[in-house]
Amino acid sequence: LQDWIIMMSDQNNSYLNELQVDSDINKEEVNDGSIDEMDELSKVVNILYHDVDEINDEQDMQSGTVTFTNRDTFKGYFSQDMNRRTGTCHRNIPQNNLGTTGTWNSGLLEGMAEIENSYGGYEETFFRKG
Repeated sequence: LQDWIIMMSDQNNSYLNELQVDSDINKEEVNDGSIDEMDELSKVVNILYHDVDEINDEQDMQSGTVTFTNRDTFKGYFSQDMNRRTGTCHRNIPQNNLGTTGTWNSGLLEGMAEIENSYGGYEETFFRKG
């Protein structure tokens, strides 16, 4: 077990890259609705816009809280079409108010993200295409 953990913790390990490539989801799959969870997230029920003094680098991004049909919520900056979002998403899971903070492109996490855990801490994880 210890050897496996050492092998999987090596960022230059070819096995990790193979696992990532095998699990890649492309933007066409997201946009054509072949991924059910992404299709649910694209249905917005309500948007509460926030007036903020902060300047966002991307001018077409707005600040607010978004509620989706599956009752998940997102608080942060988002594009008009919801394809780009930067902020925190809370999944609608009973007795669980844990969030994921990061950047989503076409519904997929991209880059560094913080995922809260039930022990009061969080995990920092790097995502590539979800």
